[in-house]
Amino acid sequence: METEARTLVVDTTCGLETSESCPDDPATDGHCGLEEAVRALGDLKSEYGCVWSGSIGGDASIVVPNSGVFRVRSTLHLVTAVTIRSAVPGSLATIRGPDESDLFGVAPRLPVAINFQDLHLIGAGRALATQSSGIAISGETPDAGATVNVTRSWIEQFSNGAIVATDVNLNVVDSTLGDNNNDYGDGGGGIFFDTNGDAASQIDFLTVSNSSIVRNHSTKGGGIHIQSSSTSRITNSTISDNLTDGGHGGGISFANNAGPLADGVLRIVGSTIAFNGSTTFPGAGIAVGANQDLFPENVNNRIYLGGSVIAANCMARANPDGTFVCIAPSDFSGDLYGLQDSLLGSSDSTTLVGPDRGGDGLSGVARTDVDPGLDPALTDQGGVGEHHPPVHLLEGTSVAIDAATVLETENTFDQTHRLRGTAHTLQKLQTFDLGAVEMP
Repeated sequence: METEARTLVVDTTCGLETSESCPDDPATDGHCGLEEAVRALGDLKSEYGCVWSGSIGGDASIVVPNSGVFRVRSTLHLVTAVTIRSAVPGSLATIRGPDESDLFGVAPRLPVAINFQDLHLIGAGRALATQSSGIAISGETPDAGATVNVTRSWIEQFSNGAIVATDVNLNVVDSTLGDNNNDYGDGGGGIFFDTNGDAASQIDFLTVSNSSIVRNHSTKGGGIHIQSSSTSRITNSTISDNLTDGGHGGGISFANNAGPLADGVLRIVGSTIAFNGSTTFPGAGIAVGANQDLFPENVNNRIYLGGSVIAANCMARANPDGTFVCIAPSDFSGDLYGLQDSLLGSSDSTTLVGPDRGGDGLSGVARTDVDPGLDPALTDQGGVGEHHPPVHLLEGTSVAIDAATVLETENTFDQTHRLRGTAHTLQKLQTFDLGAVEMP
């Protein structure tokens, strides 16, 4: 018999502090606010007007209404397994973070799962001189291997990154991380992901799927900064319009901090990385081995691209308002271990690693130094739930349309969950578009 989840239902936008709009004492008003629910979760008892339902042995959930804005005055600390979700699946519950601290502070004590579902997390402002992240995760515990899942969510306007994660499994699915800065910490306006140790010791991994990382800003890794010796995967996703000012990788910076046995791997499949900028170093779309100044002889991170478009990224001049102006093409910098059925707009600063050096080289339909024919506008093309991560469409004359023909592909759906490809029944072949979106 399946155990019913233990559940706390939030029923007021008021928190632990009284105000003109919330004058009643939260300890005695009989209502359950979000801050109170997180305290009741930590104490494992009903208190502050929050009453548990369900079985004691079941998984824990905190249910937040999808109407109103739930303002948080201080960091919500999570250390045990829990799902924080909207009351209506697919419809977002809105939570506004504190001015000078992280919204969620996640520090799992055990290898548990902590889930965020159907949430709209809003920071106090991306340009504030405070260090405030949407979800700050530290998995550095004796029992490593905790997992954090962010699903169908939208995280914006944080000054120290949307998600900052250390030593944890992080899965971001059907979500948008947009309009965030990270100019104070280790980089990654959308995601900072860090794991300690060499490749052989890794148990923590990053997965981004059917998501958009857009309009973020950082001193390195404008969209994503990966500092890891594990395997990271980006699938059916859009990374666009991010800027690094003074560092590496406008879209993605892929580095390591583990010394001679680093050997991190990043696999990018069915994704579009475009219109990102870098003010200082080449590789505005993707920069590999950005820690070579620290480990000049030990950086051996490997990137493999499949079914993807990396194009229209550029060396840039930053404007005071956070936007940028392109100066010259710059899509990739560093060693590229595999380019399969993919389009690389500019191959400047790119070293393609062939089988003689342990790489895959070119395979399938691999196009370099061509115009991708991408619509520069980010638009809503549908998906699951209420909020749809924005994407770039291919223009009608794009060389990426029907570019690859294969016997079969495991990546059967695009970012919007539209079926990929045109089947050729007699030949048992399938033709599909490159990038995050399959054109109708």
